[in-house]
Amino acid sequence: FRNSGRVARAFFVIQMVLPLTRRAAASAFGCTRPIKCRSPLGRCAFLSSTSTPSTTDGPESPPSIAEQASSFRPFFRIFYNDVYEVILPKGHRFPMQKYGKVRRRVQEMIGALPPKQQENVQCDFEISPLATYEELITTHSSMYVKNFMTGNQTDVEIRNVGFPWSPSGVNRALSSVGGTVAAACAVCDVIQERRQQHGEESSIANSSPTWSAHVAGGTHHAFYDRGEGFCVFSDIAVAANVVLEQYPDIVQRILIIDLDVHQGNGNAVLFQGRDDVITFSMHCKKNFFSEKQSSDLDIELPEHCTDQTYLSTLSYWLK
Repeated sequence: FRNSGRVARAFFVIQMVLPLTRRAAASAFGCTRPIKCRSPLGRCAFLSSTSTPSTTDGPESPPSIAEQASSFRPFFRIFYNDVYEVILPKGHRFPMQKYGKVRRRVQEMIGALPPKQQENVQCDFEISPLATYEELITTHSSMYVKNFMTGNQTDVEIRNVGFPWSPSGVNRALSSVGGTVAAACAVCDVIQERRQQHGEESSIANSSPTWSAHVAGGTHHAFYDRGEGFCVFSDIAVAANVVLEQYPDIVQRILIIDLDVHQGNGNAVLFQGRDDVITFSMHCKKNFFSEKQSSDLDIELPEHCTDQTYLSTLSYWLK
């Protein structure tokens, strides 16, 4: 993905889908601790929605692994929160309308696919739920959460976040986190259900593509007890902590891939000293509005770098 600076996005990936390689731990590029590699249990490949019927006479042979896998369609659940409208003061520089525009564009692109391609993917759009207090305090100070939800904030705290406080703003912030938590849990729920049906070690349970997304969030500038840069709570950090706590048999390690033009400074601090969450931030070398922090791996790119430079750098570190 190329980040133009207009739409900030951050991604977290359960390690069973995208594990780190040893190359990502190269200290010459700023990795702060060794990273052990594990083999992936998942594969990213589209599968046919139907299996080929048998053409032989006599007793049918048990279906092969590939035939069983082909009975699963790739699962893609997409959450969105642009229904939680926040009216900002005239002239405010944050482009709040971008979330609805991106969601509608994605829906249009899916709707324009040939019918067979649409049939081969389970793609559902759902409104983002509101994060709960219990989910938020897996990552943030209980006092900070309560103060924000009740509007008990200082002028400095409000100015650092960049949004005026309002009840509608609270719902937007909660949905920004809730949608990411729901997306993460949706993936885990599908994997858990398949394992229950086919056994934990079954290739079927672990190989059929399973993704989920949130057309919002990416609020990586939030810290334990404060926010900044239009980020109140860290949706990805909360989601990571929730799934690690609720799905210990499925998720043991998480890789956060942050491709915003700014460094994911909040997440870097929130997961310092943790071995179960790895932070990788690839950002512009000259675009820091706050104190620079240390992710597990920080890759800095020059201003105005080309698409080729961006994509080849990203590809190198993900392999």
